[in-house]
Amino acid sequence: MILALDGSLAKHELYQKASWAVIASDTDNLNGRVEVSHHSPRLPEREALLQALLAANDAQVPVLLLIDNQTAVCRLQAGLQFGCWHGEMFGFWSFVARLTSFGVDAGTVPPQKI
Repeated sequence: MILALDGSLAKHELYQKASWAVIASDTDNLNGRVEVSHHSPRLPEREALLQALLAANDAQVPVLLLIDNQTAVCRLQAGLQFGCWHGEMFGFWSFVARLTSFGVDAGTVPPQKI
């Protein structure tokens, strides 16, 4: 299965809203808001990655993730290649590691092309 994913953060002087989306090559699409009071630009990207992996894990299928965030792709590929998920956000990445048993590959796409 091929999944394209993205996260977005909209800032306004009175509020911040973060959202994510996962577009699938052959099934329904997923999207939602990040429901926390403090947002960073990386938070919706991580939520999109998590939701994509949860969907692939539930379907028990290998997945190719197309991501416009080079840092997330590099971190995911390093974890997959070397089996080492230590570092910043260890809890998140160790949970991600448990969702990769059916096969995961990731590649980058230019921002705003998915």
